[in-house]
Amino acid sequence: MTNQLFGRLKTVSPRITRSRKMVRFLSLLCAFAGMTLSLTCPTAVHAVPFTWSGTGNLWSAKENWTPEGVPRMAGDSATITTGGANGVTLDIDPTLDSFTMNSAAKSLSITGRTITVNGPSTIDAGLVLLNSSTWTGTGKVGLSDKAVLVATGSSSIPNMQDVAGRLTVTGTKMDGASLTNANTNLVIVGTLTLNTDAAGKQTVLTPGRFFLNAGNTTFQGTNGSLALNATISNQGSMAVNANTAIQGQKDGVHINQKSGRITIAKDTILTFTGQSLQNLGTIQGNGVLDVRQLTSVNPKGVVNSGFLKPGSSPGTLTINGDYTQVAAGGTLAIEIDGAAFDPLGSTDYSRLVVNGSALLDGLLDVTIGGGFTPQPSDVFTILTSTSGLDGFFENALPPSGSNIGFLSTDRGSFEVVYNESATGAGSVVLRQFSAVPSPTTLLLLASGFAALVLMREFRSKVSSAP
Repeated sequence: MTNQLFGRLKTVSPRITRSRKMVRFLSLLCAFAGMTLSLTCPTAVHAVPFTWSGTGNLWSAKENWTPEGVPRMAGDSATITTGGANGVTLDIDPTLDSFTMNSAAKSLSITGRTITVNGPSTIDAGLVLLNSSTWTGTGKVGLSDKAVLVATGSSSIPNMQDVAGRLTVTGTKMDGASLTNANTNLVIVGTLTLNTDAAGKQTVLTPGRFFLNAGNTTFQGTNGSLALNATISNQGSMAVNANTAIQGQKDGVHINQKSGRITIAKDTILTFTGQSLQNLGTIQGNGVLDVRQLTSVNPKGVVNSGFLKPGSSPGTLTINGDYTQVAAGGTLAIEIDGAAFDPLGSTDYSRLVVNGSALLDGLLDVTIGGGFTPQPSDVFTILTSTSGLDGFFENALPPSGSNIGFLSTDRGSFEVVYNESATGAGSVVLRQFSAVPSPTTLLLLASGFAALVLMREFRSKVSSAP
């Protein structure tokens, strides 16, 4: 009887590998026949590809999936595509082999749950709301360019790969938020936004060890603060519109690459910890760059071999810590649109304020704009330091034994006065502007000179005539 029963089971087994009910029924029959399922009966294979198709919203409702059932066990895969209701709520803790979401109209809401995917999680389109939840497993989580993931509360995605879509980590009016991506370095090629709105609270993003921004990253909020716990390499745009701490490892070298741009808004502090900050691209804005917690001493502070631009237009950029400008490409870019400077308000020209030491080399680039023409009596203090000033700009070198160099611009030339100090206050001042004559003036001068030459030749010919 046992052999007959097993023979019948082998005949039907290929047709029932995707039916949990049938597998369970066969298991009961095998047990009744006194056999061990793992030795003589087909094992329970849950390789069921489920597709969202129902009109309800709950993941656990079997009628919302095709075939009817619930993706929840190892071997299952879940796909949320164009069919069925738009809003899906995960109300269980499933373990899957793969997950796919590819409809822009769909949203998946996960609150207080854990989804485990031991294969690829491909989010090609749609919105994922992750609230105090974990997306884990051995597989990678990918966010394509048409997909959005918003993390609130305390959430974790250990294996997030490149983010081509939009990733937002946002606090609420009452609390901060955190997203941990512990197992992999995080690469942004799309958009990342960290947001904080709760006074005294913090929104935190913790990647693996490194954070690479090749897209657009924005730190924003009305209250509280933000933190990025990683050593960064910035190749894209970083807009700092709220107090932010970028906290690298002790040996971490933060690099703003040649294509990178960091903009620090007014009344905003961007703090770096780690070993050093190297600028190969552009750092600009009207806020504060705090580098006092960087540990490198040679060179120290902000190491600029790119462009440092106080103000996104004329304005004041403050460095709390030291500033080192190097010969290989380092440029301090100053814009002058007028002679007025108000440290507490608006200003017509740019100034770099260093609350530490300043070591100068490289270039000084001065642009005169806004229809303004400096007068010889105008004085522009473009750099101040509190704990020492040393060195000169290569294109404004003073003669030996002097502290006054000369800088040419397309509008004229300045005297550049270096008020050096070993340990005390220092400054760099532009003065004694001498304008380049306008083309009209040059034309008139040339015309007058030519007329004078012709007149002399005429007189010479007349006087020599017989």
